[in-house]
Amino acid sequence: MKQFVWIILGALSLGTIAQAASFDCGKASSKIEKLICSSPKLSALEDDFDKTYKAVQSNSSREEVQRLITDQRQWLKGARNACGDEACLTQAYSSRIEEIKPASGNVVTPLAKITTHELLAPVGHGYPEDISQINGDLVYSHYDNSGNRKDIVNFDFTSGRWFNWVEGKRDPKLVAQDSRYIVFHTPHSASFPIEVISQKTGASLSKVKLKSSVQQAFIDGDHLILFQASPAPPYGYRQAIAILELPSLKLIQETSIPGGTLISLHGNRIYTAYSANAAMDLMVYDHHFKELGRMKLPQPIEKVNFRCQPQIVQNENDRALLIANCGEMHVLNLKSLSVERSISRHSLFYSVALYKGLIFTTTEKQNGIMVFDMNSATEVAQFQIPASYLFIKGDVLLAAEAPVNRLKDSSWPMHVYRINADLIRSGEWKNQSIIEACSRTSQEIQNGGDIYEAVRVCGDSGINPVINSSNVPADVLPHAVNYAI
Repeated sequence: MKQFVWIILGALSLGTIAQAASFDCGKASSKIEKLICSSPKLSALEDDFDKTYKAVQSNSSREEVQRLITDQRQWLKGARNACGDEACLTQAYSSRIEEIKPASGNVVTPLAKITTHELLAPVGHGYPEDISQINGDLVYSHYDNSGNRKDIVNFDFTSGRWFNWVEGKRDPKLVAQDSRYIVFHTPHSASFPIEVISQKTGASLSKVKLKSSVQQAFIDGDHLILFQASPAPPYGYRQAIAILELPSLKLIQETSIPGGTLISLHGNRIYTAYSANAAMDLMVYDHHFKELGRMKLPQPIEKVNFRCQPQIVQNENDRALLIANCGEMHVLNLKSLSVERSISRHSLFYSVALYKGLIFTTTEKQNGIMVFDMNSATEVAQFQIPASYLFIKGDVLLAAEAPVNRLKDSSWPMHVYRINADLIRSGEWKNQSIIEACSRTSQEIQNGGDIYEAVRVCGDSGINPVINSSNVPADVLPHAVNYAI
């Protein structure tokens, strides 16, 4: 009786990788097992998958094997075991083999597309609104199926799982949450209501009206700290703050700090900006509103005819990226409050995410992703991946396109990729498509294939600019010689 090798998805021991186990088709018990054992086609696919998986394991680091096992769990649960017929299983196995095959073929992949789960972020009717990232997950509001009220959804793009924070509310925006409370706000109403909901029971605990809309907020013990829209100049050069008691929302104190614009909240730091006569100061405060320091920001590198709201994207190790002037990027040292380096404005429309000192940003016309190195302030890569929004959780990049508003059939196209920062920096991956295409065509010529078609395919891979450069990489040189001959 034929046996199949299946992957043990248990945890790795300290010194060894989890080994495979087998089951006898005569003892197959689940519906999936019986379906596989009864189909020669599925049996062959399972064998192909097993060989590919073993090859990947043997050529992977311990960290990569752990990641492979995690992805395998998700694939088994979300793809293979969700099937009910042979066609579905065939598609599931074929997709999984193609997904992990590059690792076994030594193909370097700076952004490896993850296809173990289908991203189905709910958008209901119309567009997602008030999009933010909390604990790595996407959080946004969208109209529910009735088209009259809105839900606030939490979407984990690394697994495809999602849940609603609140449902059926009028224009809700999540502004703060902890293990006890959910606080949401209606910024578009004349009364600017804010409401506290119990995380445990889902019951509304209190609701009050505010003088102005809430920009951002955080929970500090039993206090809710609100940063509200400030009056217009000349009175608005201070950031308005309200401190409320939780869960009663009783007002404890109203105060303000210098800086008419709240830029960002990160950890225990508050960033505000004050601008006058084209100059801008960045001010930093702690959660008790004690000033930690301030710095003058650089004058715009390139003049534009309109002002843009500055934005800070936090990085590890006391560094951050300040976005100003509709696309200029300044790498900040938060310890010394100084600008380490600047990158000229490259796009009027952008979304930015950071990973291991790399800056991922969209381009103006939604035709790709540009990557800059924070250390050198130089562009290190471009990827032809359409994206309007970029988010990173762990080492997973979410590239989301512009939402499509079709009323009852709205959608939000998005894809996820595993990031290899070392490969992106080194640039070694850039010639991989050339090597693959020219190697394949050389083999076709040896097998008696059409030489003109082979030359065309190798040429279309991009080998000509590499050959014409002053320094042909060693890995491309043999293919360049063959191409010339």
